[in-house]
Amino acid sequence: MVLLAVLCGGILLGLQRGRAAGNLAVLQAHEAADRGRLALDEKRYDDARAELRRGIDGGSDSAVVWIWLAEAERALGREDDARRAEAIAREKGVTDPRYRLRLR
Repeated sequence: MVLLAVLCGGILLGLQRGRAAGNLAVLQAHEAADRGRLALDEKRYDDARAELRRGIDGGSDSAVVWIWLAEAERALGREDDARRAEAIAREKGVTDPRYRLRLR
């Protein structure tokens, strides 16, 4: 049993080591989306848009992030871009009822 546990542990370690770069990239994308949300709360819309785009491009592209991007786009007067971002959020599906009502 000990030999089997060591073998399984080695396999898991090898699998995780191969994914480290991808996992780090997704983590950085989530951090960019978080920075974008903070900038949005502080009404720094240009910064928010840039950070949210960076997060989306990196893999943090949940429906909520697209809604945040729509808010930033609308605040910058880019209504068409805001509508596109909201359409993408609708496709992805939103679980929070407050956001669902907003997208109707």
